[in-house]
Amino acid sequence: ITLATHISTNKLDVFLKQLKQWNGPASCAVYITNQEDIMQLTDFVSSNKDYLKLTSIHAMIESSTAGRDYPMSHLRNLALDNIQSDYFLAIDADFITDDTAYGELKRELKKKQKFYKDLRNKTLYVLPAFE
Repeated sequence: ITLATHISTNKLDVFLKQLKQWNGPASCAVYITNQEDIMQLTDFVSSNKDYLKLTSIHAMIESSTAGRDYPMSHLRNLALDNIQSDYFLAIDADFITDDTAYGELKRELKKKQKFYKDLRNKTLYVLPAFE
């Protein structure tokens, strides 16, 4: 099960919190709009190698963003197109899972045939978010 998300560079710290809680593979699309964003992403990757071992990062670089909104759908699809597992959890960058979520989802897949069959039949499961 791969966590899939997308961020701009101002959310790198939140993404790191997400990874620390998730404890599994992740695919993240990062929106880059200038040279400073590239430097921030480079520094983030070099400073957090231990937490990024199971993570693939994909940059979407736009040189002109005048009049454009944040390209949420394109970034989400970029993250999803680059996962390496049969299952994924697509979540907003601000959503931080419980630190047992990855392990519990893996266990549920292994022990409950109905859960497994539902997912194989393209059933969508929604995780509740509580603050």
